[in-house]
Amino acid sequence: MPYATPAMAEALGALIRCYRTEAADREAYDIAWVKDRDSPVDTINGFIEVYLDARSVKGAWGSMVFYVNHAKTDAIRALARHAQWFEDHMPWTRSTASPA
Repeated sequence: MPYATPAMAEALGALIRCYRTEAADREAYDIAWVKDRDSPVDTINGFIEVYLDARSVKGAWGSMVFYVNHAKTDAIRALARHAQWFEDHMPWTRSTASPA
């Protein structure tokens, strides 16, 4: 928490309350998590996906942490800036027909 951005700290605080008290705070975590668009680290933590249980009662547990790799992000942005060049130089002809 001391290293989290304010938006991430809000989300993590709600998640901690959810684990300590009741599931109602999970909604507060989800809302805060969706609002956080600027933190360099992202985390998803908790019970997810009930589709493996035929009764849709037991959820799988998931915990993931992601971070921004600035070097790779810059490379992908450079590629995206030149996407039209790559499209124009594809080894097949461009179709003008509408997709079905």
